[in-house]
Amino acid sequence: MKGGGMAGDTGGEVGDDPMRLLDDPDEVERVQAALRLADRGEAVERALPVLVACLRRMMREEDLDDHDADWWFCTVAEGLGGFGPAASPAVPILIELLGLKSWGAVQAAAVALGRIGPAARQATPALAEALRRPFAAERLGRPGGAESEKQFPGTAERVALPSRSALAEALWDVACDPAAVASLRDMFRSGADWNGDAARALGRIGAGSPDVLPTLIEAVRDRGTAHRVEFLNTVAALEAMGPDAREAAPVLARAMTRVGAAERIAAASALWRITGRAEPSTDVLTAALNDPNVRLRRAAAERLEAMGPDARAALPALRAARDEAQGEYKGSSGRPRPAREPFARAIAAIEAQEPEPTPS
Repeated sequence: MKGGGMAGDTGGEVGDDPMRLLDDPDEVERVQAALRLADRGEAVERALPVLVACLRRMMREEDLDDHDADWWFCTVAEGLGGFGPAASPAVPILIELLGLKSWGAVQAAAVALGRIGPAARQATPALAEALRRPFAAERLGRPGGAESEKQFPGTAERVALPSRSALAEALWDVACDPAAVASLRDMFRSGADWNGDAARALGRIGAGSPDVLPTLIEAVRDRGTAHRVEFLNTVAALEAMGPDAREAAPVLARAMTRVGAAERIAAASALWRITGRAEPSTDVLTAALNDPNVRLRRAAAERLEAMGPDARAALPALRAARDEAQGEYKGSSGRPRPAREPFARAIAAIEAQEPEPTPS
């Protein structure tokens, strides 16, 4: 990789002015400064050309089959989308990326185009064409692809799902094309353990398409808990829809009576988001505070925290769980946290108070 740095460098000191670094002789410094500005949505007129120039140079000079080069290329391409509609001058190069053999580059370009939205409408034909691309066949034609497929049937199609899902989601964001939803529905139905991206996209589209909610309800009702991961993906999508998914409330309520603890916790949270009613969600989450699995107890507390004052009935159980918690656990950051913290935070949220201080 050219430019005097390595992908993964932080790009100067935290206090460095990204506007000044846009003129740095080191390409990596310039690009990372531009990416910081993209995250803020600032200085698009100066920062966007830096990112486009980097992509152009890499397409001319670098081997994108190299893992590090491909990773950096995809990071820059996806970062363009941080400017939103203001990044529309970069649409032509993103269209070019949709035709590259790197699935990562295709996915990064799709994500960026989706964030640009309707201002990228000129990319609609290219997105539709890329969505029809035979990704699975391409994988089978690569070294080792056929052998991998023989050993693990369906691998080629599953590995392609994230790229295809990103393309379909971008096609919707750019043009509200019904073909995008049709593709996402097919992907969602294709693999119980691999359809999380499609489920998330469907949940975000939500009421924007009349075909989304029936698909999600069908997955809960007809396939139910046969596949735990699929159930959780579906419930998360319904929760993202909120009140727009009210037709799913009866199906979720029934599902809560015949699923495992993790699924009950997820369904209870979704049901509250959808209906705005504390019951029966509070009962289910309160019961989960006594689950033998401490991770599930913490998950229930986190959902009760989100409910806030609506979950007042859970206060006695939360106080008991807080008082029984001992030691520490690793939080999402990997740092140790007091075991009582999730329960204390839930109590504070329900009582509309500041949570008790915990070590940083």
